[in-house]
Amino acid sequence: MAKKQVIVYHPLVQGNEIPLDQKRQINKFLRLRGWTSQGKHLIDRDAENVAVVQRRTFRNLLQLTEEKNISTIVCHSPKIFCPNPLERGLATNLLREYGLFLIYATGEDQLDIETQHLLQIISIYQKPGLKLETGRRRRRRKSVTEGNLDLRGRGKVGGRKSYKEIDTVLVEKVKCLRKKSFSLRKIADLLEKKGYTNGKGNKFNPSQISRILLQ
Repeated sequence: MAKKQVIVYHPLVQGNEIPLDQKRQINKFLRLRGWTSQGKHLIDRDAENVAVVQRRTFRNLLQLTEEKNISTIVCHSPKIFCPNPLERGLATNLLREYGLFLIYATGEDQLDIETQHLLQIISIYQKPGLKLETGRRRRRRKSVTEGNLDLRGRGKVGGRKSYKEIDTVLVEKVKCLRKKSFSLRKIADLLEKKGYTNGKGNKFNPSQISRILLQ
């Protein structure tokens, strides 16, 4: 049976590496549960002066959970995730609204009653925007399942239609050529000879061929 995959997120307040004792504790936590980390631990070096939800690595974390279809995030401890209880609670609520679970290797987060009350009040004003983004994430996951990807290889939410939607023959031709072991550049050359061009009327480049193969 395949092990459950999680993403290990580790904010750094100082230094460039996860402290060895914390790394060991996280690895032991994963091992005891039979979980495995998806790739290397995601180290956030913006943690000292930037709010959690505004950190570039945190936004990358959200995108990664979507791309890899992973719903569990593991962090060493609440204070490592964010020392400010209110900010930590806001970020945790955001993850929960997106259907993501934040689990700490050291145990559950214990927020005081006053912080919990403030979070309840703030959540009332946050929910309309969160529902909109949650809907986008749901549509992106559906698009990935259907093979409708945007130019970055992510599930489409709207905008320009994918090649699978407008030219299924082209998609099948590209896949057929790839099965014959042609390189991406060679496939682009062959398509150009047959009159196929991209949306701007130019020859496909290797990156565009690669994205068509994902559809």
